[in-house]
Amino acid sequence: MITQKKQPNIKYVFLGLCIVIFIFSSCSQQRIIRLYPTEYKNLPQNKIAIISGDDGLLDLHSIDSHKTFVILRPGVEIHVLPGLHVLTVTVRAFRSPDGRLIYTKGFQKLKFMAVEGHHYKVQYQGIGDWTSKDGKWYARIIDADSKEILCPKKK
Repeated sequence: MITQKKQPNIKYVFLGLCIVIFIFSSCSQQRIIRLYPTEYKNLPQNKIAIISGDDGLLDLHSIDSHKTFVILRPGVEIHVLPGLHVLTVTVRAFRSPDGRLIYTKGFQKLKFMAVEGHHYKVQYQGIGDWTSKDGKWYARIIDADSKEILCPKKK
């Protein structure tokens, strides 16, 4: 007796393929957050300023007094109009090498002048040893191209 293999139902194959595509597209690293009025929705990059994270260690809690929560990880871009902006950031909680949870309740405000066509990075800077409670941190904003530190300014 010869048996025939049953062919997979094309509807289920198509459904499975759609699910896989959806999962991959939702896990994409690129995320753009536009923080300007909708009438300007398709501005070219030379008319806006871009703010992004550097290493994923900082959370953005507000920008220009508007509450938001964004993990400043690579691939996340915040598009703003040129002008003065104030960012409020804090360090993301993380585990130390010995397994302790390291976090801070402190926030830092970063004030800088964004220029159209420029890309800015918000960077975490650690000072000291986090595992001994002597560690401190601060955030800074640099111009991604020139590497100039814009905030905080050196005194």
